[in-house]
Amino acid sequence: MKSIETDKIYTAQEYFLLEESGEVRHEFLNGNLVRISEASKEHHKICKNLLRFLENLFKGKGYEIYMENMKVKIENEDQYYYPDVFITKEPETYENRYFSSSPK
Repeated sequence: MKSIETDKIYTAQEYFLLEESGEVRHEFLNGNLVRISEASKEHHKICKNLLRFLENLFKGKGYEIYMENMKVKIENEDQYYYPDVFITKEPETYENRYFSSSPK
């Protein structure tokens, strides 16, 4: 894993490389990396239950539901976040395999 420089402004490409090889997740805010704290068991259970609920609710309607490790890119911003759970109808491509830019 590459070391994180706290005073460096990163490019989105550098961010993706660091996230791919790292053990700690970060959100990306205009070149700055913000470390994400670990979640409790209770938090994980809530997310898992919400995921199941959404999968049942949107089954057969063309939505994909993602949890925890998939990033969302904020439209027209250089920002990526890790929401707990989100849904999307965005087609999967090679370019967006690590993030969604069209969450619903």
